Amino acid sequence: MECVLKKSLCALIVAAIFSFFIVAPAVSQAAPKAVIKVVLDNASVHVLSNSYAPGAVNPMVKRANSVIVIVAGPQKFKETFANGHSDIQSHKTGDAYWSASATKSLTNIGSNTVQTLVIQIKK
Repeated sequence: MECVLKKSLCALIVAAIFSFFIVAPAVSQAAPKAVIKVVLDNASVHVLSNSYAPGAVNPMVKRANSVIVIVAGPQKFKETFANGHSDIQSHKTGDAYWSASATKSLTNIGSNTVQTLVIQIKK
């Protein structure tokens, strides 16, 4: 039973990623400042599609769980943590990375719209 659930979860994630890369390039540079859309939410996974125009700021939020982030276009952003520490990150199309749980804000400091798919595996 567990194997079937894992296969189903993997199939859902692959389908979400595939549809994200097909749809994401259609988002224009004229997108609103920040668009966060729930792509999938069930008992196993929570998936968001995020799009931040240049200069957009995602306010300080506490994320209780770590997430997998998949990048749909080149991006450069600043993460600012609750303790005031900041990091600059750059990623290219197709990159995937792990983001640990934290309280932080994000600011798009690049010239491109930041487009990501954020996957949280629920426990």
